Amino acid sequence: MIDNREAVRFSEEDLHLFSEASGDRNPLHLSQEYASRSAYGERVVFGALGAIACLSHARTPAGHSLWKITADFFRPMFLDVDYQVKTAPPESSHKISLYDGSMPVVTLALQFAPGESGAEPGAGESSFPTAEALERPEGSIAPGLAIRGAYACDPAALDRLLARWGGGADRFTAAVLCWASYAIGMELPGRSALFRRLTLEFERAPREAPLLEYELSVLSRKAGLGQVTSGIELRAAGRTLGRGQSEALMRPEMITAGECAGEFTGTEMAGRVALILGGSRGFGAALHRVLQAQGAIAIPYSRSGSESPYGHGDAADAAGLMRLREKILERHGRLDLLVCNAFPSIHALRFEPNALARIEGYISRATSLAAAPLCVFLEALHLAGGRLVMISSSAVESPIREWPHYIAAKSAVESLARVAALQYPRIEALIVRPPKLLTDMTNTPLGRQGATPPEEFAARLAERLRAPVRPGVCEIYPA
Repeated sequence: MIDNREAVRFSEEDLHLFSEASGDRNPLHLSQEYASRSAYGERVVFGALGAIACLSHARTPAGHSLWKITADFFRPMFLDVDYQVKTAPPESSHKISLYDGSMPVVTLALQFAPGESGAEPGAGESSFPTAEALERPEGSIAPGLAIRGAYACDPAALDRLLARWGGGADRFTAAVLCWASYAIGMELPGRSALFRRLTLEFERAPREAPLLEYELSVLSRKAGLGQVTSGIELRAAGRTLGRGQSEALMRPEMITAGECAGEFTGTEMAGRVALILGGSRGFGAALHRVLQAQGAIAIPYSRSGSESPYGHGDAADAAGLMRLREKILERHGRLDLLVCNAFPSIHALRFEPNALARIEGYISRATSLAAAPLCVFLEALHLAGGRLVMISSSAVESPIREWPHYIAAKSAVESLARVAALQYPRIEALIVRPPKLLTDMTNTPLGRQGATPPEEFAARLAERLRAPVRPGVCEIYPA
């Protein structure tokens, strides 16, 4: 909510109210289960909701009407984060932005022209052509593809939404932003969309626009980036309201273990009992599959894992881990390999006052996901003369500018592994620094570039794990 018209914080209620008003039900914004398997790790705030928050700070000059909207969505926004509102002095346009510290996340630019005030959305019923976000394969989206329909946002929900942002925003402009979110997130590209940019220029508008008749047609698609540019035409009551363009990125399909290529069979790990924390997807799932194919009793454990005899839960929950330990020892009598792979998703942060609590919280959460398993399982691993595998990152050696929290946390868990080998001298500790891997955490159009398939690296690591344990040794892999 707005605090003295300077800070904006989005709540779960805001997400659901915007969805009700706009008809945009894309699961990236509404489903925690779905979003947790994305590169963002949690629900993302609708970009158009951020634009409406900016809109509440704009006023139409007397004797003018809206001529042009330009909305840029630079970065994803998240719940319960304070974003600062910054308004540029009016020149050729009114520009309002939301910032995360010094990083812009959304910018809304409005240009006005002399004339009557803009149209008002009608007070009739809502009209959403589809109730579920469409899943369009990227290859099916090509120049010439067009969608058409008639849309009306929910007027009562829109009024409640605008009231939450001070009630001063222009209703028609807000309704158009609702339509844009719906069209991009539900129809084209649909379920996989990340809204990047919207530009609309309006012609003379009627007073009432109960329905927006729209056409969205693909102009170009950049396959490498998954970027789709579409032309827009809006009509109402048989007259053209405006024309423009939208830009969106298509998020690649999520990666699951079953989709990884290659088979790695053998008996090299036969009989070894391996626990993989964070083993339901990405690298953890790939390593689980490789170890299992080579004969190991491989046990994946994570919050989002499917039902198994060992259950599922949070790797930072010591009580749940103790129950898991008892099940493993009761069934197998030993633990030979402990893989600590559970880690929070990464959001870009800078060393700024507004980021302090998030940096502290991230490091605390990340170290708990490693420290709790060590406290619970190291004794069993010690008795078996087993091996601890701590999954770190090559970013420890080659820092990334906007990941201070991630790099600090990975450095911390590496230190935990080193001390574990000192306290429990019958184990070997292996600190693994993988290259950039194609996992859910990097599954974005840019993140995929130059990434290694996870099972390719998992097979290399499995080869290293076949070597005899060297008690008391802590090693970095690859060297």
